[in-house]
Amino acid sequence: MNILKEEKIIIDIYEDGKITAEADGFIGKICMKELEKILEDMPEIEETKHKKDYYKKDTKVRRISQVKR
Repeated sequence: MNILKEEKIIIDIYEDGKITAEADGFIGKICMKELEKILEDMPEIEETKHKKDYYKKDTKVRRISQVKR
């Protein structure tokens, strides 16, 4: 049995206006694509740090469905 790890994005907003975002459970560069979708309207990003999983190859097949309203 193949159990998929939960994918989540954690965003912290501090009193001084600093925002940090961390992708957890993602494999490969898809985490940056998902973060960019969420943070696209935010001010310029000053620093990016990648976890080890960022450099791994994503072997999962993703199926994305969009519902038009």
